[in-house]
Amino acid sequence: MNRPSLTCVPLAARDTATWRESLVARAAVVDAGQTFAWQRGDIQARSSSYLFEVVMHALQEAQQNLHRATTAAGKSAYRYAVKAARTYRWLLQDVLPKWTFRTADIHRLPDTSDADIYGHYCLARAVAYDAIGQADLSASPAARLAAASNAAHLYMVAAQLIDGDSNPLVNKSQRKVADALYLHGQQHLQEWETGDRDDGAGSALACYKEAHARYKDAGHRGCEEQVSYANDRNQVHWIKPCLPSFAGLVRPRVTALPL
Repeated sequence: MNRPSLTCVPLAARDTATWRESLVARAAVVDAGQTFAWQRGDIQARSSSYLFEVVMHALQEAQQNLHRATTAAGKSAYRYAVKAARTYRWLLQDVLPKWTFRTADIHRLPDTSDADIYGHYCLARAVAYDAIGQADLSASPAARLAAASNAAHLYMVAAQLIDGDSNPLVNKSQRKVADALYLHGQQHLQEWETGDRDDGAGSALACYKEAHARYKDAGHRGCEEQVSYANDRNQVHWIKPCLPSFAGLVRPRVTALPL
């Protein structure tokens, strides 16, 4: 999240469990002409459109879950992020196509734009992938590599679509690229140690050096110890460090959102 959360003028009817579904079905759950007011900071938008209320109510819920995901770790972070992504997907697929008229007042909140909502969907998916292999959400090296590549891609897509300061998202993408390179370095070094790959130490050194540079650029402490270790191993039979094809190292394979 790179902006304050959405807030609303209180409305008693919102407490019902089927609030959004009733509005989408155009049920008479409020008086005719009822105005819904939402704001973020000092920016406020008002409308009597049922779909405006549906979108804003869902966005607030998704933002809350996304915030919970970014302040949690492992399985908890994954669950909250997926929950937020499902809400964004519902808006994109089922609600926004019906919301054909939006007043100029509504456009004051960038949260309501299709691009911003899709950007936050990508961000939620990125956070979910980022949680794989962390804390209590263990995963195999292959799964961690795929998750890191997917998170790197989705963080960068989100950075391009979400209004506001994109630097934190770009740094997160860089960090996940570095994670993928780090994992490749581990794999190549292991292959060298077992004798399965003569150039494994050199390839590992190249991967670790690139990972270290990207970690540092993203504000991370880096992996200097691994660079030094791989360099020492490569001294046994020096091979010029050569980074394998980058497209093969960090290859996103985003799967369908879990049901």
